[in-house]
Amino acid sequence: MRIDLNGEWTLHYAESGKGCIFPGDLEHSAMDHVVATVPGNVELDLVRAGVLPANLFSGENILQVRRYEGYEWWYVKEFEWPSAQALAGTRLHLAGVDCWAEYWLNGTLLGSSANMLIEHEWDVSAVARPGPNVIAIHLRPARELGWSKPSAPYWSGLSPLMEESVWVRKAPHGYGWDIMPRAVSAGLWRDVWIDQQRSQEIEWLYIATREATEARAVVDVSYRLRLPIQTLTDDCELRISMECGDSKVTHRQKVYFPNGICVLSIDRPQLWWPYGYGAANLYTVVAELWVDGTQVSSRREEIGIRTVRLERRDATESSDGVFQFIVNQVPVFARGTNWGPIDAFHSRDRAGYSARLQLLKELQGTMVRLWGGNVYPDDELYRFCDREGIMVWQDFSMACALYPQNPEFQAEIQREVRAVVRRYANHPSLVVWCGDNEVDQTARGRHIPTTSNVLTRQTIPAVLSVEDPYRPYLPSSPFISQAVDKEDRLEAMPEEHLWGPRNYFKSEFYTDYQAKFVSEIGFMGLPSERTLRRFLDDDHVWPPNNRQWLVHATDPTMNPGSYYWERTRKTFDRAEEYFGSLPSALSDIVLASQIVQAEGFKFAIEWARQRTDKTGLLWWSLFDGWPQVSDAIVDYYLDKKLAFHYVQRSQAPLVILVGEAVGQEHPVIVSNHRRQSWQGSIMIRDEETQETVWEGEAHVAAGQMEVATRICLASAEPRLLILHWEVDGEPHQNHYVVGTPPFSYARYCRWLTILLGNQIVGQNTAMPEHG
Repeated sequence: MRIDLNGEWTLHYAESGKGCIFPGDLEHSAMDHVVATVPGNVELDLVRAGVLPANLFSGENILQVRRYEGYEWWYVKEFEWPSAQALAGTRLHLAGVDCWAEYWLNGTLLGSSANMLIEHEWDVSAVARPGPNVIAIHLRPARELGWSKPSAPYWSGLSPLMEESVWVRKAPHGYGWDIMPRAVSAGLWRDVWIDQQRSQEIEWLYIATREATEARAVVDVSYRLRLPIQTLTDDCELRISMECGDSKVTHRQKVYFPNGICVLSIDRPQLWWPYGYGAANLYTVVAELWVDGTQVSSRREEIGIRTVRLERRDATESSDGVFQFIVNQVPVFARGTNWGPIDAFHSRDRAGYSARLQLLKELQGTMVRLWGGNVYPDDELYRFCDREGIMVWQDFSMACALYPQNPEFQAEIQREVRAVVRRYANHPSLVVWCGDNEVDQTARGRHIPTTSNVLTRQTIPAVLSVEDPYRPYLPSSPFISQAVDKEDRLEAMPEEHLWGPRNYFKSEFYTDYQAKFVSEIGFMGLPSERTLRRFLDDDHVWPPNNRQWLVHATDPTMNPGSYYWERTRKTFDRAEEYFGSLPSALSDIVLASQIVQAEGFKFAIEWARQRTDKTGLLWWSLFDGWPQVSDAIVDYYLDKKLAFHYVQRSQAPLVILVGEAVGQEHPVIVSNHRRQSWQGSIMIRDEETQETVWEGEAHVAAGQMEVATRICLASAEPRLLILHWEVDGEPHQNHYVVGTPPFSYARYCRWLTILLGNQIVGQNTAMPEHG
C-alpha cells in the first residue's frame, strides 16, 4: 500500500526564532502562511502567493530571495489512513528535503535530518493511526546550521559567500557560483509518500559483471532479503532470470540467510557498449523470493553486462601518462559534456529532464560527467544513459572547497555515499565514481597536501570497497596524486580542467597541454537576443555595464571588478579579436560571440581527436541552470547556440577534419571512434568558389585515426572549406576555416548560410541584413 503525499500543503514561515517550536502551536501562532506545492521550494510558493516577484530570474529579482535565508518553515498536511488497514511496517519516505529538518507525525517527533541530497525515511508504525493523521515538517535555516559548526583553518569555501556551506549537505552551487545565483533555498523538493514494508521482501539487489567477453560472462547478483528468522526453512528459495533477446539464463538458489550472492554464467552474452562502439544491450533481471512453494516477493532490474576499467598513471621522465577508459577490453575515447544544475530551484528539475536528455542524445557523445557542485540526478537520467550507451562519470557532491575532516562529517559523508551508491550502482552507464570536483586543486592552491583529505582518500573508498568493488574510483577531478603534489610536477597529471587565460582558442594554452584527458574546457558565448530580453529589463539590455548584467554574470558578490564580470567581458574581447571589431547591432554582437564560441568548441574537440596521445575531452557545458552569459551551448530557455550544431558534427562517431598546418601542409584526418573500419570517398570543396580542393579515397581501421592526405593551403586569403563523405549511405559534412583572425564578419555570415542554412542560423539569432 502507498499513500502519495505530494500536492497541496500549508506552509507557515517566520524569521528564525519568531516561529513555533511545536506543531501544535501553529494554529494560533502569528506566523505567516501560504499554500505550498510539494515537490517544491519555499521561494516558488512565495512567488505563487505574490510575496516574491513572479519571475525570480528577471533583472535583479534573484537578490530578493536572500532575505529569506534566515527564515524557518513549517510544512503541514493532513492525510487519511484507511481504518481497515493494519499499521505494521508503515514508513514515511521523503526523497528530498532541503535541508535541516525535524519530522513530526500526530504531534510526535520522529527525528531529524540535515542532508538535502539523499532520501530519508522513518518508521511510523507506532505513531500513525487509522483515520486522519497530521504530518508536520519543520525546516530551520541552513545558514544557522553552517554557523553553528566548529571551524578550522583547513575548512573553507570557494568564496566568502560559501564559507558557511562546507558543513551543510546541500548542493554547493546554491551558495553562489560563477554559473548559478545564490539561492540558499528550503523545501520538500522531491516526492513524499507513505508505504508499508512486507515482512517477507527482497530489499535490494546489487548486480555486477565480474568478467565479460563475446563468448562468456560471469555476473554476481548480491541480495538482501527481509525475512523473519522463523521463515528460513528448507523451502526458502531465490529464483533469478536474466533475458536480453535470445540470450537467457535462469538460476535457483536455496536461502539460508538474508544476505547472499548468486553467481551466474552466461554463454555468448549480449554486451553493453558505449554509443558508436556497439549496441547498448540491456538485460531484464527478475528476482523472485519463494517460501514454502509460494512467491512472496519479486524485484525487477535492467542491467547491462560489461566490464569497465580506468587506466590511470602519472607521467614520469621515462614514460607518458595514461588516462583511458576501457570497456569490454576495448579502449574508448570519451567525447562528451558536463551536466550542471537544471535549475536553481531543484523541485523544477523533474520537468526539465526530457528535453535536456534529448539534447544529450543529439550531440552523439559517449560520456556525460555529472558535476560535483550539483544534486544527484533523478533515476531518469541513468535509465536514459543506459539505453543510449552514454557513459556516466558521477562526482560526489563536493566542489571547490575544503571540507571538514572530523569524525562527525566523515560519518555523514559515509551515510551519503552508501545511499548514493545503492541507488545507482546497477546502472551499466555508470563507469566511474569521483570523490569531488576540484577539491585537490583547491587544497594545492592553499599549500595543503592533497593526501590530507581523508574524505576522498579513506572515507569514500572504504564505502565503495564494500558497496561497489567492481567500478573505478577517482579521488578528485582533477586528481593530484601524492607524487605530483610532493614533487610539484603538475604537468605529469594525465587528467586536467583546461580553463586558463580564456584567450584565442588556438593559442598555445589550448594546443600544448600535456594531459591525456580533459574533463572541463569551455568557451563563452552570449545567449540569443530574445533570451537576453527575457531576463533583462528593456533599459538594461544594452550596453552591458549595469547591475542586471552583473547579476547574470553570474556574480553573487555583486562586485564590478570581480573575476565573474571579467570573464563576461572577455566574451566581447574574443569576438572583437576574431572579427577585428565588434558589430554595432546587438543581434550581430550576439552572433559574433556565438561564432567564436562555436569555433572554439569545434577546435577543442577536433584537436583532441586528431592527437594519438589524447583519450577524451568533456566540454563545459550542455545547458544553463538559469539565464546568463556562459559556456553552455544551450541557454536556460533551451535556445541552442551556434556551438550546439558545430559540436554535434565534431562529436560524430566518425568525423573527417582538417588539422593545423605543418609547414604549408594541412593533414586531412579521419577519426573513427567505432568498432568497424571505414572506407569511402572524401571531397573537400571551397563552396564560395566551387573549387574542389581535393577528392580521393581513404581507409581507417576500427578505433583508429588516419591521415588521408595532406593539402597545401598557402594562401593567406581566408577560405571556408567543406568536407563531404558518407557513412553507411548517409551524407556527412564538416568544415574548416582557413586563415587567422581577424576575419570579415559579413563574410562569415555568408559562410553560415552555406554551413547550416538560413533556417537553422536564424532560429535563435537574427541574421544581419548584409549577411
